[in-house]
Amino acid sequence: MKKRLLKIFVALIVVASVIIALIAIMNPTSQMPRRYKTENFKRGVELAEEGWIEESLTYFEAELKEHPKNPYAHLLIATLYTELEKYDNAKVAIENAIKYIPKRQKYVRGMMHSLKASIHHSLEEWEEAIKELSLCLSELPNDKASNMERIDAYTLRGEIYNSSKQYELAEQDFRKAEEIRLRDKKIIPSPSIDTINPVTSEAKTSETFNDIRFAGWGDAEWCDNEYIRTVRKYIDAYNNGEITDKNLDKYKDYIQGKFVAEVEPSMAGGAVIYIVFCDHPENVFYSIVYSSVNVQTREIYDYKCIGLRLESSGSECTKEDIKKGLAEHPEVRMW
Repeated sequence: MKKRLLKIFVALIVVASVIIALIAIMNPTSQMPRRYKTENFKRGVELAEEGWIEESLTYFEAELKEHPKNPYAHLLIATLYTELEKYDNAKVAIENAIKYIPKRQKYVRGMMHSLKASIHHSLEEWEEAIKELSLCLSELPNDKASNMERIDAYTLRGEIYNSSKQYELAEQDFRKAEEIRLRDKKIIPSPSIDTINPVTSEAKTSETFNDIRFAGWGDAEWCDNEYIRTVRKYIDAYNNGEITDKNLDKYKDYIQGKFVAEVEPSMAGGAVIYIVFCDHPENVFYSIVYSSVNVQTREIYDYKCIGLRLESSGSECTKEDIKKGLAEHPEVRMW
């Protein structure tokens, strides 16, 4: 379970952020040299964004044969190897990325250290993770465009401090993240810092926010809960035209009808929900649902669905498999 949660954190927070950063610097006015804006690179980014990891790696490797010092290709390769849990390959790629990236590109350098921190985090190399998160924060520009990345870095470093019982350092990082969030009202609250008092004397134990969120859950609660209901509402709102989500437009024909869901706690806070639509079981989607925690009352509130993305395609699961699974596990329901 723990290894899976670490992968989810990397995939959602780091991989998505790095891909977004690369897309941003590919625009015509960016600092990315024109020689690196090749068809191989562009296609690799497109496939990575869609979740086609092995295919995107092929394009990035082809790009490096032509431009071996392209730091952006090295960075994406490191990102994808991290998601595949091939950490040795990822470390080599990220070191090359850091070596070749110009020092003036502070935002991208910050994202590189963020990715390197996530690799150490996945390997439970806590001191190294803290070091890279500190480098990330020193590189990231202190501006509104970098607010979300700075919140993520402070929050993860705070979680590591909290887990190692360095409560004063954890509180400092949680409060810094909270201060950034309060200055930027458009940012969705980080679930690790969204209480009035992020770390109080009552909360200074080894208990985490997710320990409170999922306290006492049994089979029934994992199969029927507010996290799944929040995703169902989000999908219904999209299908009814009440909200827009351009990331879902290409999958609008696949996300109709009922689905079955599996819930796992997310290290980013809240829950990861894996979804298979009964009419299209070949695709697996995932969503993150954040929730706020009141440490004093232990109340869970303010559930927010952060979109829906394709996790993988080409699954061999069939409708019959789903029916069989439902018959064998009556606690599981269709939504």
